[in-house]
Amino acid sequence: MIIKKTTILISMILLLSCKKNTVENQIVTFFIISDWGWNGNAEEDSVANQMENQFSKLKPKFIVTAGDNFQYLGVTSITDSLWKINYENVFSKNLLSIPWYATLGNHDYNGNVDAQIQYTSINKNWIMPSRYYTFTKNTINGSSIQFIVLDTQDFILKYNSLTDTSNAKNIKQIQWLKQTLTDSKCKWKIVIGHHPILSAGLHGNTKEMYTIIKPILEYYNVDFYICGHDHDFEHAQIQNKNTEYVVTGTGGNARSIKRNAQTIFCLSTNGFTNMSITDKSAEFDFINCDGQKVYSYIKSK
Repeated sequence: MIIKKTTILISMILLLSCKKNTVENQIVTFFIISDWGWNGNAEEDSVANQMENQFSKLKPKFIVTAGDNFQYLGVTSITDSLWKINYENVFSKNLLSIPWYATLGNHDYNGNVDAQIQYTSINKNWIMPSRYYTFTKNTINGSSIQFIVLDTQDFILKYNSLTDTSNAKNIKQIQWLKQTLTDSKCKWKIVIGHHPILSAGLHGNTKEMYTIIKPILEYYNVDFYICGHDHDFEHAQIQNKNTEYVVTGTGGNARSIKRNAQTIFCLSTNGFTNMSITDKSAEFDFINCDGQKVYSYIKSK
């Protein structure tokens, strides 16, 4: 009788353990950081420390950057000292042990952006195969998440000395974006770029992104557009449209923020974003340097 009860008890413990592991494995969790390249200054070190503090609790599988990885002048080569000063010496071993999917920002273009691509070949956890690219992740039950990383610098007229946006690089990337979204069979679609489409921050809406990219996101029912450039936390929506617009340019040097008609939430503070996605829901949390969850939003399907 004692043996039978012990066997039942062990079976119940194993069953509960399996259920717990299944639930944990269903969640794709990752951190997002942008405008963070301050060599440990401007509160970048505080953001990095809080990311480490949250690491064991939130268990991120990878990190996404939304650009301006190196303020203000980018890097010159794969041996530039900034790789250590700004990246390897600022973030913990835990954070550096998982993949970083990097996006280019306008300040990165002040240096050699190809060096950030080439760095992929010497650091397996720095992932930037090209200036724009895509990757997918899966929950345990097979639901997939398409991540599409844009090089938004191509679209902005003032950076390209153009009179319109009908240049070859621009057209090529737009065609690629449309084709990638057309081919995608993923349940969740997330587009990442540096420049905001909707923002109430210092830079505000980016005209070219609003004109060129927003209609594409709406047509293909993209779930999230995530960006930086404005140094604040923002969540914005357009009525009756599917896409959530997230600004998380809070990796350092926070700036003042106001509200506009599309603003759901905004806050001027430094921090990072945690995002967790399951088959049925996607949640993002804005986390400040004190570890406080200052805003949370859940999108369900």
